[in-house]
Amino acid sequence: MVYFLVIGSNFRFPVSNVLSGVHALNRFGEVESRSSLYVTEPVGRKYQTGFVNGAVKYASYLKPDRLIRVLKEIEKNMGRRFSSAVIHRPLDIDVAAAEVRVKSDLISIPHPGLSARRFMLLPLCELDPGFPGGEGGETFRELLDRCRDASEVVRI
Repeated sequence: MVYFLVIGSNFRFPVSNVLSGVHALNRFGEVESRSSLYVTEPVGRKYQTGFVNGAVKYASYLKPDRLIRVLKEIEKNMGRRFSSAVIHRPLDIDVAAAEVRVKSDLISIPHPGLSARRFMLLPLCELDPGFPGGEGGETFRELLDRCRDASEVVRI
């Protein structure tokens, strides 16, 4: 199955953290392509430091509910603590979209915030602008063109 993942970090060495996260994915599938990296503003909590984000097109034999467990384990192995009070994230991996649509207790595909987050849509457009990743089948490019998020997203 093909997934589009958005990977980010805002702790210590964020570029290295993101690249380590991308590398860790290869244990459970194949990273088919990787976007550029972007420096982005944090969403929601303005007192957080900025993030480094990117996206990957990822092929894996894992079903969505198993994939999300694996991603959380990768994040944990990179030092992530799961608490609403934690503002620094050594690694954050979100499933943005996939060939299937899923809504379960563990995961929602597409990601519920996808259409409102430039930091997700810009790298996804770099990978496959025509992919129908939106809730209603909109392409990544269509979602980006309609996105009202004005936060700064700068390619590095």
